[in-house]
Amino acid sequence: CGIVGGGGWSMSLGSLTGGGMFVGTIVCGLVVLNCGGITCRGSLLRDISMYAISVYIVRGVLESGEVTRKDVLLFLEMYIIYVAVIFCSDMYHKKVTRQRIKAESQLRKSLVKEKRASRLLSDKSKDVFGSHAATE
Repeated sequence: CGIVGGGGWSMSLGSLTGGGMFVGTIVCGLVVLNCGGITCRGSLLRDISMYAISVYIVRGVLESGEVTRKDVLLFLEMYIIYVAVIFCSDMYHKKVTRQRIKAESQLRKSLVKEKRASRLLSDKSKDVFGSHAATE
């Protein structure tokens, strides 16, 4: 009989995908709603892709009826690769994306200041000309 009981692998796979779907839809959806949108679409796609690959491989392992040393090493390798990808994307985010966002933010702030200054000047000129016209 193997580690997984007779035919019970489909129940195990259902539990795995059900838990993952709950986290991927309900929990992720609540986080997105509370944060006002998805700021890191690439990370979300990376995580969903890794989840889909893992479910596919787990299905194959469970369908075979036994978990071999090769299967365990495969999952360990997948985990190490996943952590390395997360680490590299985090470093990229810190070095490239944050700098770009900071530059865009500074540009936006300067544009807002320019708009405020021009609005203030136009309001003052209206006051000066308006009060001058009222005295004549």
